[in-house]
Amino acid sequence: GTLFSERKINRKNHLFCNLSSWIVRPEYRNESLNLLFPLLGRKGLTITNFTASNRVSDVLIKLGFNDLEKNFRIILPLPVPGSGVKIVDDLSVIHKQLDAVDQRILDDHSTLHCVHVLFTYNQAQCYLVLNHAVKKGRPVFFVNYLSDLEFFITHYQALAHQLCRKYHLSGIMVGDHTLKNHDLPLTLNIPRKHSLLFHSKDVKAEEIDTLYSEIQVLGLKPV
Repeated sequence: GTLFSERKINRKNHLFCNLSSWIVRPEYRNESLNLLFPLLGRKGLTITNFTASNRVSDVLIKLGFNDLEKNFRIILPLPVPGSGVKIVDDLSVIHKQLDAVDQRILDDHSTLHCVHVLFTYNQAQCYLVLNHAVKKGRPVFFVNYLSDLEFFITHYQALAHQLCRKYHLSGIMVGDHTLKNHDLPLTLNIPRKHSLLFHSKDVKAEEIDTLYSEIQVLGLKPV
């Protein structure tokens, strides 16, 4: 299964292909990689796989795939009095306040298994696309995409507190590559159990998010 998308990165369009279910009858298992080779040979294509088993990950890494990250952060809902950050979850209101790139993201994911929220503070804002997940048996949100890293890093405690209170969660899960390896004090640093993999000659790890993937289409819970 493949999910193709076109993403704008640094004002340039890039073609992405997310690998989903890989199903081969037992008698043809020796030919499995022949399903992948046409994609690997396609110029200008960034390939991602966010739900591979450890066995499949080992195979993909030997074929030149790389890890997006080794760890992620859990942001706990610590109280932040008087932060001034406001949350908007009405899709029609959010849509009006986004630029064209983020409007397209919202339109493309509005009917899928994800949650859209917009945080505002004075004239600044940050749009988040989130998925429900479970960590240590507790419900959390996984951050697929955030539109403004500086806003997020500045207000991450207020964002987590409001999200957890509103959606009855225990924390917010965000990958190191999404944070561009910025440190977040008072958060938990957790090693990944399963790899987030990509293969690209044109796009860097920190420029990749987990949108347009089976995570949203199938409603998977990333770990």
